[in-house]
Parts: sequence; C-alpha cells; structure tokens
Amino acid sequence: MVLLTLIVLSILFFIKLFNEFGKEKTILNNKAVIKIIQEKTQLQPKSIKLQQTTVKNDSELKEFEKLFLDIYRAFTQPDLDFLKDHVSDVIYEKFCAQILKRQNAELTQKIEVVFKDTTIQKKQTYKTKEKIWISFKVSQMSIIINNEGKILDNPNKIFIDLCYKWTLEREDDNHKWKLVKNTVSEC
Repeated sequence: MVLLTLIVLSILFFIKLFNEFGKEKTILNNKAVIKIIQEKTQLQPKSIKLQQTTVKNDSELKEFEKLFLDIYRAFTQPDLDFLKDHVSDVIYEKFCAQILKRQNAELTQKIEVVFKDTTIQKKQTYKTKEKIWISFKVSQMSIIINNEGKILDNPNKIFIDLCYKWTLEREDDNHKWKLVKNTVSEC
C-alpha cells in the first residue's frame, strides 16, 4: 500500500513538473508588470514576447478615442485615403463594400459616440512591431438617411450601449496605428 502511494505521488510530481515547463514567469518592474513568455520551440532572445499591463494613461487613451472617432468619421463621410492608412487591407475591403452599398442606394450614415470607458487590455512589443488590444465601451447612435433627408433607420435617434474590442498594430514608433481586428457587441 505504501509502495502504491509512493508511485502515485511520484507520478503526480512528474505531471506537475511537466505542466510547469514553458509557463509564464512574472517579473515586477517599477512601471508595470512585465510577463516574459518563453516559447517552447525557440529559446532565442528574439523569440521572447513582452506583455505589459499598464496603468491608465489619459493622454494615450484620448489618442485612441480620437483614432476611433476619426476612423468612423472616415467610414461615414467616405475618406478612403484615411481608411487605407489606418485600417488593415481586410477591414478596408469590408468598409469599402459597405460604403459602396450605401452610396449605390443613395444613403448616408451618421454616427454619434459617447465614450463611457476606454481600457488598454494588453500591449505586446516585438523587435520591429508593436501591438495593442483596446476595449471601448460607448453609447452610440447611428442613423441612415436617404437622399431626400428622411431618416430610414433609428428615427428616434436612440443610443445603444456597445462594446468594441480593437486590435491595433504599428511597425515602429514612427508609423501610424492600424486597426487589424474589430469586434463589437451590445453591452
């Protein structure tokens, strides 16, 4: 019985050791918590990803809120050059298809946004690229207007609460942020 117990304990010990291999190690820094994730396949310095949990920085959050508004302004009042510079090719194609559909039907769209909470969820810095995940909790009103000025959608101009989750990338500090992923849901 004792032998069986020792065998079970040794098996559990090896399972725990195996599961711990390759997990995150956390280092405390005076500015942020930095997690160094070790890749199991490559343990070279260039394969290490840094994740930073940041304290809210109002100016940085305002910058991303402004970018949010600028992208939706460019979508509703078609500014294809701005969109091309600030969204990925995949999102650009989707936006252009919606803009073309709206223009063919001789419709315009107006959006009003009130920010409730903007949070930087995560940042990753690679050797030549930076990536950031942001959530925007907003109250948004959207209307569709025909060429005669009649509101076809949401005539009472009702605001709804929406949660956007954006992923943005830039190649280095000199390049503009580009929206590479956008999801939205009701809050």
